Amino acid sequence: MSQQHVVVVPPQGVDSSRDIKDLVERLRDRGADVAVSTVQHASASPYEARVVFVYRTLESVLLEAMGRGVQPSGSIGPWVTAATALLAELRARQAIGKSEGGEHGGALLVDMAELELHPSATADRALGRQVAGEEDAWRQRGRRVMRGDPVLRALARVCVAAAPKARKLSAELAEAAGQDTTPAVDADSAFLYYTGILQRRDPGVEDLAATALAEITAERDRARAETASLKSALAARQNAAGVTSISLGETFTHPAFHGFERTASGRPFRWMGLQNEAVIPTHIPAMAALKVTVVLEVVIDGKALGALDIGVNGRFATRTQTAMLPNGQIAKTAIVEMPTAADGTPEGDDTLSIWLRQNHSVDLSATGDPRCVGCGISYITVEPAAPPRGKAAEAPPTDAGAPQPASEPAPKPEPEPEAPAPYRVPGLAGPLDITRSRDDEGREIVTLFVRGAFDETAFHPLETMEDGTSFAWMGRAQEQAFTIVIPIDRPVAVEAHLPMVLDDAAVDALEIEFDQHSPDETSVARLEGSAVVKTAIFPAADATRPLAEAVEVVLRTPHTGDRSDEGDPRILSVALSKLVVRQL
Repeated sequence: MSQQHVVVVPPQGVDSSRDIKDLVERLRDRGADVAVSTVQHASASPYEARVVFVYRTLESVLLEAMGRGVQPSGSIGPWVTAATALLAELRARQAIGKSEGGEHGGALLVDMAELELHPSATADRALGRQVAGEEDAWRQRGRRVMRGDPVLRALARVCVAAAPKARKLSAELAEAAGQDTTPAVDADSAFLYYTGILQRRDPGVEDLAATALAEITAERDRARAETASLKSALAARQNAAGVTSISLGETFTHPAFHGFERTASGRPFRWMGLQNEAVIPTHIPAMAALKVTVVLEVVIDGKALGALDIGVNGRFATRTQTAMLPNGQIAKTAIVEMPTAADGTPEGDDTLSIWLRQNHSVDLSATGDPRCVGCGISYITVEPAAPPRGKAAEAPPTDAGAPQPASEPAPKPEPEPEAPAPYRVPGLAGPLDITRSRDDEGREIVTLFVRGAFDETAFHPLETMEDGTSFAWMGRAQEQAFTIVIPIDRPVAVEAHLPMVLDDAAVDALEIEFDQHSPDETSVARLEGSAVVKTAIFPAADATRPLAEAVEVVLRTPHTGDRSDEGDPRILSVALSKLVVRQL
């Protein structure tokens, strides 16, 4: 029997939830070849694959929102949009199977609540297997055991009933999923639940709760006022600085970009890849020099980040600078100088267009994704830069016979803007000194060299061996973190190449951490002389995420000492010449 292919399409925002991961593992344990996709890309699933659409009922979405203290009305519109798109894809997939037949895998709709309550039976249904003897019984039982406060659940049902379009979509989804639509909680049961609370309440507890509620309300109001003040101050500073932000959110459209997406943490972005060059018009007035920052959520690999060019009105920057933001995003910044007239005013167009050129992208068709992608961009900011050197505006000529005003001290010249550094790996103190390659099977290898402008907190200054190899002793601090960009869907090996060590105990005590995880196993290989390579093996962080991401590699040296008897008073542990991270 050939292997069955299954494509799981989870609801937006829960693609990396425990229940979805559990379903994927159960399907693989049953011998299926499983991939995870989105509603937008479900139509690209292989013809023979069985597509399992997982959805959340509007009732459960509203219940969760109200449980967080959010008014339910704001959740109805986004749910209706998502449910409409899901039903369209489901029916399109089912229609193909009916019209063409053959080896078409078909489609299945599953309620997220059923998946949570009956994961094993759901996996069997996803593979087209009959649930042993009681398919209808377990589904109806699952509807009766839905969790949540009955009062809030009754309110959620009222909200669904009061919105005709949402009510119709809810019924269509329930029918497509083969569910019993009888309300699990009605108004009477909610009323009995509420009156039961009233009858059992303690007046003292009520007073205490009222006091606590008043304190919480006051703190909420204070926090809201402070937030509003901070937002106002931030907006004022941005306006004063002339900062303009261009969001690639839901309303943004451009032929070079794929559809709107969100990361697992909910931040929006769009992949660039439909075209290699994008011209984004703006209403920003022309100026002599600009600072353009492109903020990225994800890159397909490390090469894509370095191959992204940034320009304005067709003039591309020759130098850029890259940095890791505190929230994990990557910011690539360029300063672009525009042609100016003799008086320093910009020449050419009255407004600016941002130009992006993606010189490297990857075709994902081999993974079941028909797209070609390079950089996933969240937003772009544009702000004035200091005027280019030698192009400051000159004072207009004066009439020689006219009286001249009293001379004033000449203003201090504006400092020349600092030239952007060469491309840097986020997290490194010095310019980039890293190579990326792939082995014969396409697995990525990232090598970080300790040389050039390497200057990290935990390391002493660079030294050079007789053969020309650069290295640095670790010992000024016991921990050092490096940020690299690599996919995390495969196991990885992290190799610390140590040309010299304080002693064997320092090698044994050296800890290597990858993406905040400890290794499954470590090994030590002793080379010629005193050189050592310590290797740590880590499992795949997330098999469903084959895209390159920024992750931290941490070296920790709890064992240190000095060589005072040899005339070296420094605190030392191990000497590092390079760090190699390779996919397995």
